[in-house]
Amino acid sequence: MMERTPTTVPVPAYNAAEPRLWFELLEVFFEYRNVVDESTKLYMAVSAMPDEAISEFRDILIAAVFLRNPFTTFRLLYLRRILRANKQRTQ
Repeated sequence: MMERTPTTVPVPAYNAAEPRLWFELLEVFFEYRNVVDESTKLYMAVSAMPDEAISEFRDILIAAVFLRNPFTTFRLLYLRRILRANKQRTQ
């Protein structure tokens, strides 16, 4: 029988250049760590973000905290805003 070695896997580092990839990596991390609580997911995601990013998306964060699915809401609104900003830059 193979012995299991406990490992510590850190929260994926924030990646402003690839936000969709970052959120996907967070989902893999949450699954690996068996994190299902939305508030915990949000806390862990925000803890990986630099202060500048938190400030930039503070309105979304504040709105998401009080909703039923705070992490899912934050992810959706964050990606929507990034997509809109990218569209405006390409026009």
